[in-house]
Amino acid sequence: MITLRRFLYMCIGLIHRITAVKSGIYVLCYHSISEKGWRFSNSKKEFLKHISFIHRNFSFLSAEEFVKRLTSEKKVKKPEFLLTFDDGYKDILTIAKELETYSIQPVVFLLGEEEVLNRREMDNKLELLSEEDVKKLISYGWTIGSHSLTHSQLTKLSQKDLEKECAQSRHDLEKKYGVTVTLFAYPKGVYSKKVINAVKKAGYSYAFSMDDDLITFRTHPLLSLIHI
Repeated sequence: MITLRRFLYMCIGLIHRITAVKSGIYVLCYHSISEKGWRFSNSKKEFLKHISFIHRNFSFLSAEEFVKRLTSEKKVKKPEFLLTFDDGYKDILTIAKELETYSIQPVVFLLGEEEVLNRREMDNKLELLSEEDVKKLISYGWTIGSHSLTHSQLTKLSQKDLEKECAQSRHDLEKKYGVTVTLFAYPKGVYSKKVINAVKKAGYSYAFSMDDDLITFRTHPLLSLIHI
């Protein structure tokens, strides 16, 4: 199976371009769905145009289906997508119902409690999902992943702080929501061998980076996915 990753901070023109790419699996990541002017925000109207186009031309995968694809040697015969959201901003609730009508079940990578976040690294002060908000998304079939505890750049941390960022975020999410957390997204896609080892030690099975390349089922699972 070939999984093709693309760095898609998307517009409709880019979607048209990828229709000529070979069949494979793509991971699309969004952050905020709003018109507040943050550089990583998409308006609801723009976002729904993207989803409508992709829905007509490609197949969406849940996190469970996505993992099955990665662990199978069967060839992917059509373009397939996993939809993800970074950081867990409250404004993604505005499109949750629309995604449910498309039977799309995204992954949302959550951070720690709001008071511990590294807002300088995040580059915004946007409101995050509440505990009740997250539970609502889980009821819609969304998958919860970890995006570290504070969104600090993991490669700059001491070994002790690095392990805390990876392990405590997983522990806290599992305890709070009663789910198993196996997916991790490196903040800003930055990682090193030491970071990979900490993610592995914390018990994650798959990690998302910003690397843009062809991968196969043989690719290292903690480097094999694109986080946009």
